[in-house]
Parts: sequence; C-alpha cells; structure tokens
Amino acid sequence: MIEILGLSVMLLRIATGAENVTCSNFCEQGANSTTETCNHISGACLHGCKDGFYGSNCTQRCSDIDVNCERCVEKNDNNGIECERCSMNNYLSSGKCLQCNYWCLVEPGSAESTCRQEDGYCNHGCKTGRYGFMCGERCSSTCKDVCHRDTGNCLECKYPSYCGPTCKMQCQDGCLLQQCNQSCQCVNGCTATHWGETCPTVCNTHCIKPADPSIRVCNSSDGTCLLGCEGERFWGNQCDESCSNNCVNGKCEQDTGNCSEGCSSRRVYGWSCNEKCHENCLGGTCKRADGYCDEECRVGTFGIECNFNCSENCKDTICNRQSGYCDNGCKDGSYGNNCENTCSTTCLNRRCDIIDGSCTEGCISGFKGRTCKTGNKINAEDTQPQIRNQQVYTTLQHRQDENHDTTKYDVLRFREENTTEQTMYENSGL
Repeated sequence: MIEILGLSVMLLRIATGAENVTCSNFCEQGANSTTETCNHISGACLHGCKDGFYGSNCTQRCSDIDVNCERCVEKNDNNGIECERCSMNNYLSSGKCLQCNYWCLVEPGSAESTCRQEDGYCNHGCKTGRYGFMCGERCSSTCKDVCHRDTGNCLECKYPSYCGPTCKMQCQDGCLLQQCNQSCQCVNGCTATHWGETCPTVCNTHCIKPADPSIRVCNSSDGTCLLGCEGERFWGNQCDESCSNNCVNGKCEQDTGNCSEGCSSRRVYGWSCNEKCHENCLGGTCKRADGYCDEECRVGTFGIECNFNCSENCKDTICNRQSGYCDNGCKDGSYGNNCENTCSTTCLNRRCDIIDGSCTEGCISGFKGRTCKTGNKINAEDTQPQIRNQQVYTTLQHRQDENHDTTKYDVLRFREENTTEQTMYENSGL
C-alpha cells in the first residue's frame, strides 16, 4: 500500500513537473525547530522572514529598497515595502527610514541612537543655535550661544541692551546706559527724567527741572516730583493735578490742592474753591470754610447753606434759619415745632395750640377733652377745676360776642353746662 502511495506521488510530480524545493535560509524558524520552514513545493516561507528580508520566499532584501531599513514587510499590493525598524541614527516616517536631523546632538560612544526611532525626537538635545522637537528651529540671533531646547527662550542675551524671553526686546530708553537684565529691569537704574521698575515713564512735565541735567527730576520708584511743581499751578505727588480755576492767581498747595491765596469769587467755597454756593443763598455768596450763606436764605428755606425747605404748614412758609422751626406759627389745622402735626378733626374750626395741639376754640358738639377726642365719656384730662373751663368759656364768649357767632356761643354754653354738672357730681361724693 505504501509503495502504491509513493508511486502515486512520484507520478504526480512527473505529471506536474514539480521537484523538491530547498527552503530559503532567510525563512523564519517556527516555534518547533523540527517543523518545516517553507512549503517544499512552492518554497513559500511558512513562518515569515528573518529581519532584513521580505517576499513570499524571503529572498529579497529590505535594504535593496531602503538602505537604512532593518525590518520590513511587503505591501498588500505587492508594490514595494513598508519598513518597521530602521538602523541606528534613523527614524521611521510613513513606512520609510529617514536620517536623524543634522542638528541633533551626537553623543560619542553612546549606544543610544541620536534620535528616537519612532518619531525622530533628538535624544541628546540640539547643537548650538538650534531648538525644537527635531532641532529644526533656529534660536534668536540675539541669544548668547544657546536657547531652551523646547521653547527657544534664550538662556542669556548676547547684548546688554536687549531683553525678554527670546532677547528680541530692547531695553527702555529710560534705562541708564540703556542696559537691562533679561527681565527688562534696568541694571543701572533710571535716567534722571524717567521712573518705574523698567524705567518706562517720563517724569511729569510740570515737575520743576534742575539746572543740572544729571540731578533727578522725580523719584525713580513712584515718580514724585522732587523739587515741587512749576508755577504753583499744579499739585499732587507727580504734579499731575491742576489747581482749581477758582483759586486766586490759579495757585494751590502741592500736597493738598487747597487754594493757597483763597478763592477768586465769593460765589464758591471749600479749600479748593470747587463748590458753588447754594442757589438759595440771597446774594449768591457764602463763607469759604463751610458754604454758610453770607446773607439770609430765600423765603421757604433754611440751614447753613439754605439747602432745606421749610414745612409747607409754616405760616407764610417762613421758618427759623438754624432750626427750621415755624417762628410765625402754623397754618390753621396744624401744630408742632415744624407744624408737622395735624389738629384733631373734632377741634372747633380745626384750630389748636401750636405747642401741644390742644383745641384752642373748644370742641364740636358731642366731644370733650383737651384735644376733643372724648365723646360721651369723661377722661382724666377733662376733670380740671371749673375755673379753667370758665376762663376758656368767658374768653371765647367775648370773641363770640364780637363776631356775633351764635353757633360758637351754643357750643361753649354746652361745654360750660357739662363742666358744672361734672363738678356737682364730684362734690356729691357719689
């Protein structure tokens, strides 16, 4: 049976013209060293190719296509190769091996590649004057020798008149000798006419300037004018505030701005003469210190500056200049210092005492008491000696007689009768 099978295989090879094929030495050995490495009919490697070779029979060299390629695979379309590993000092880019950038720093004797295999990053830094991921960027020409590998910032500036991260900014004109450090701070301080940390600001033009140009005009830290302000027409530490136009001769004190020679008009007040006298001042003038109106207030106003209105209930709308009290009394129907209270509606003719609001002409029919708020009941304030009510009655009866007002007479008679009855009741001891 075996002989028949062997004969059949031989006849098949004769019929097809096939012979035993020797496997390429570059076919990869399988996991088991005894297994075949290729198909003995086609020669195709069964476990892939050793590094540096490709093709179905692993007979083609990667380096024939890409000289720096150490391991590759054939593209699916059989159109060339795609490199998977490059030789030292090369890196992969889209399946090809490229040399590390010329500007990558070389580390002599190092077993590590000059650049990273997977992306070309320079492993040992950049040569002088270069920076960036692959050292492809040029440092600023004003950097001294080298710059930061990743950012490009200068580690030091080449010239003393330049500053900033990349040393492209010039020192401020206000720097003495125009020299500054990399942070742009003036190393020798400011010129006599400049101030600030980096000396960018010119001293105010209103500062007094010394005859000697080397003497400082203003403080280098805060700009304070060291010799004062020109012409006494400006004030403030930096002489940047104008004196009030209402100052006599336009002059004021440098520290406060107060008019040094007073106000040019009596229609303004305040130490800086910036406040107008109140419109309610008669004559329109007032005291400089507090705005007190020199003359009286306009009718209907009061206060130091006549800036308050008298109560509408003041008679003739006139009130005391200082207190605002209604000196001429109140209009009918009101009482109190400022006539702010209303007389009781049960006061006869709605008239009452300006001080305490007691009804001065008695009560309307049916009401009693000092403020006529008691109806049919008698309260404590009504139990006064009969003589008091009699005096009120007599006084008002006299007024009634003069005015022939019978209505008032009847009301007062009613009040007098009630008072008499109350007195009799109290004296009876009941």
